[in-house]
Amino acid sequence: LHFQPAQTAEEAAKEASITKGPTEKITDEELALWRSQIEQLMADEKPWLDPELSLPDLAQRLQTNASVLSAVVNRAFGKNFNDFVNEYRVEAVKKRLNDPSAGHLSLLGIGLDCGFNSKSTFNRAFRKATGVAPSGWGRLKKYQA
Repeated sequence: LHFQPAQTAEEAAKEASITKGPTEKITDEELALWRSQIEQLMADEKPWLDPELSLPDLAQRLQTNASVLSAVVNRAFGKNFNDFVNEYRVEAVKKRLNDPSAGHLSLLGIGLDCGFNSKSTFNRAFRKATGVAPSGWGRLKKYQA
């Protein structure tokens, strides 16, 4: 016989949520744990800076599968994976646009530095998140000041 060591409640909850399929219910407690882990990873490692970041890549970093991660992102953040990641990128772009030391960079250069992989994706995601094109952001900020 092979005995496994006792698990903590947190380890058991994480293991249970990892093994569940996306159509099975993830408890609110498990969802809160996942949300916290995802937010911590995004803040600490900034995986969104990688233009090639994919759902399976992020799932692997979180030691789960893409289906579970997709379901968690949809439920915990209310958006799909691409929109979720692109919002981090857009926030980084907005910060860079407000940084005088980035004044020599083009809008596209800043977008690419913040993880976008093309001009069209950058423009589409920025407009979706802010309601204006990246080129209009600076003018909008001046009028709000």
